Amino acid sequence: MDNDVIVGLVGSALLAYLVPKVAPHIDLLIRTISNFLVRDVPSSVKGIFRKRRLKRLRVILEIRFNDDAVMFQMMKTHTYFLLFWGAIGFYLILLFLGPLVSLIEANSTLAMFCVLPIYVAEYFWLVESRKVKNLVKMRGYKRITK
Repeated sequence: MDNDVIVGLVGSALLAYLVPKVAPHIDLLIRTISNFLVRDVPSSVKGIFRKRRLKRLRVILEIRFNDDAVMFQMMKTHTYFLLFWGAIGFYLILLFLGPLVSLIEANSTLAMFCVLPIYVAEYFWLVESRKVKNLVKMRGYKRITK
């Protein structure tokens, strides 16, 4: 066997053993740091985040009673999902046919900039997906009686 293969196998086995042992300590450290930051953040900064959260919650509370609006939000999420995978497919075709490969070889920074639409579509899909999940969750709280 090749030396690189042996080093890779031993390294991956070592990482597979160490990661579960170290992960709780890393989680505790992150939780401690986040609690410190949340406690000591000025109230003006907290107010900005609370205002944004309240605005999103109000939009969800207004939409959840309208069945057509809920369906529209779901369709919008699915459209962004299809757009995201369409962009991936388009760039894979460009990669296999060769124009993107020659661009990567010529200027890798420009190639990364040209692939940016994939990330933009993914961002919009994830934002809408989160909104729909919250909307569906809040829809379960819909009151039947007055």
